[in-house]
Amino acid sequence: MFYCLCDRWLCCGRNKCIKFKRSQKFGPLSPKIEEVDLSKKHPNGWLVRQTPYTPGRMEFLAESAGAAAKPLVCAPDDPVLTMLRVTWLDAQPITYARQAFSPSHRMRLEP
Repeated sequence: MFYCLCDRWLCCGRNKCIKFKRSQKFGPLSPKIEEVDLSKKHPNGWLVRQTPYTPGRMEFLAESAGAAAKPLVCAPDDPVLTMLRVTWLDAQPITYARQAFSPSHRMRLEP
């Protein structure tokens, strides 16, 4: 059972994006990532060290589990918490993540 199902994208520039399996990213400006052995380095860890970002945006919404229902062990019509996250370097997107959390998941934000 997953508590979170995540699609992440990393864009390597010029209309080329890589979708990582169940837990990675999207964004342009990182063509060097194609030279990195991602079996030895996590793409997010590499990206944080190599590509700075300026603003970021997070959105939270409730939606039906849909295709995420099976891994989240719930019904397709069950409501789940979904988080969308985009990071930018000026006007260029670096990463995009869409995460669906199980119906019982609780998120707490503190200053």
